[in-house]
Amino acid sequence: MITMTLLNDLNGLQKPDNHYTLVLYPGAETYDSLRNALAPLISDLNVLKERGFYQIGGNHWPVELYFSFDWKFLAIFLGMKAANVQYFCPWCDCSKNDIITTSKTINKSMDDIKINYKQINGHIKEPLFYMIPLQNWVVDELHIFLRITDRLWELMISDLRHETADEEIWKAKILLEMQRLNISFQFWHEKNTNNLLYTSLMGPDKLKILKGFDLFAVSCFVGSI
Repeated sequence: MITMTLLNDLNGLQKPDNHYTLVLYPGAETYDSLRNALAPLISDLNVLKERGFYQIGGNHWPVELYFSFDWKFLAIFLGMKAANVQYFCPWCDCSKNDIITTSKTINKSMDDIKINYKQINGHIKEPLFYMIPLQNWVVDELHIFLRITDRLWELMISDLRHETADEEIWKAKILLEMQRLNISFQFWHEKNTNNLLYTSLMGPDKLKILKGFDLFAVSCFVGSI
């Protein structure tokens, strides 16, 4: 589902009734499916970008378009290979080897991607929403938050399992912290394996953990985490 809203309407921006559905289709999340389903919308957006919006009576408003989605959809719409390839960034030529570099800025342009995508690392197809400037492509903050917290939690559990002999002790400590934060959480082992599984956390619980989870309550068992 693709929706639109008016960013100028600051009072109504977060209200569901002010988000209007433009496209609703049951297809797969692939470049070709999206290109076919969005062909009329792509044409309309191109006209809107060039001509703006006219109202009966002569009023005219220029339109500046923005696009926000999760990283996977941004990559698809930009004609990129995937969100986890060597050259993954929609906005710059950063590679996985440069992820600790803080000096990278937006050094791609939509015009260049549209014309020369075959010569740009990571791009294999023409972008779909080529009428929207690249600096107006905004990744969805919620999806980034959820993914980062998932990875941080997985890394902490992995470190605990590798560096602590008594698994039951640190699991009990984590369960006590979860109980203190009023979060329903359990550990269990996958049947007939040693794979440790645990409750999948929703967004509000993840926020509670980021704000209130006491790492020192378990860190004494691994030295430092």
